[in-house]
Amino acid sequence: MSYAIYTTRGFVLGSAPSGEASKVYSLYTEDFGLVAAKAQGARLLQSKLRYNLEEFSLGTFSIVRGKEVWRITGAEKNEEPREGRLLRARILALVRRLVHGEEANPELFNALLLLFDGKGYAEKERATAFESLVLVLVLSSLGYIDARSILGKSANIVSLSDLDLVESKKKEIVREINKSLKETQL
Repeated sequence: MSYAIYTTRGFVLGSAPSGEASKVYSLYTEDFGLVAAKAQGARLLQSKLRYNLEEFSLGTFSIVRGKEVWRITGAEKNEEPREGRLLRARILALVRRLVHGEEANPELFNALLLLFDGKGYAEKERATAFESLVLVLVLSSLGYIDARSILGKSANIVSLSDLDLVESKKKEIVREINKSLKETQL
């Protein structure tokens, strides 16, 4: 019996050991949403997958849906900016907590892609505004916040050029983010 191999971009949200040498990864993929996928032998030093499945990274993954679990058959890590690694980790960990089940969400995926753009980290004094903008986009795509009421426009047309708007409404935006996170009860 042959299985279809799907190749999709995605984010590594976390991992857990499985058996002696394998790992189960939480991947947020562009085509399938959140999937738990097993990488056979990924904990071995000679594993080819090991270094391309770094937590909180962006990559292209080849996955196969088995009878019970997804399996990772290939992975290629994308280049990522050095700045902002802690910010990416915080937001991707939040996504791991908020998203449940396999369902593609293009708005969420595009919001997460902003984290790997690198332009949002250029000026350290704007880092808070950048984080707030990405959080508004993430929470809006998941239905916790209405980005239109906060930013005055739809979440799917927001870009890094909106950092000035976010800085001018910083207190209101942070209040809305905190309120919505409190309502998640996580």
